[in-house]
Amino acid sequence: MLILLSCAKTMSDASKQKTPFITTPRFRKEAAAIALQMSQLSVQELERLLRVNAKIAVENYKRYQQFHAEGVRELPALLAYTGIVFKRLNPKDFSADDFEYARSICG
Repeated sequence: MLILLSCAKTMSDASKQKTPFITTPRFRKEAAAIALQMSQLSVQELERLLRVNAKIAVENYKRYQQFHAEGVRELPALLAYTGIVFKRLNPKDFSADDFEYARSICG
């Protein structure tokens, strides 16, 4: 059985959790193009477009500004998103095999 999870509105830029590997996003080019467009928007425009509060709009504004920056550490969605569903997945207890299994069914 597969379950579709929507991304959470909250996320972290860092995690203490070690991952055995980092994969290349399937839609990296498309994400880069969208991030470039989004980086042109103001905080107020992001707030309206994303339907989020001002605090989350500011956080995402900063993320879009840094999306193409050198040295930005990549973080798997499983560890980046901090919404309740992602917390309940409990990735801190994942083994290397668990990460590989998650990658294989999500890829």
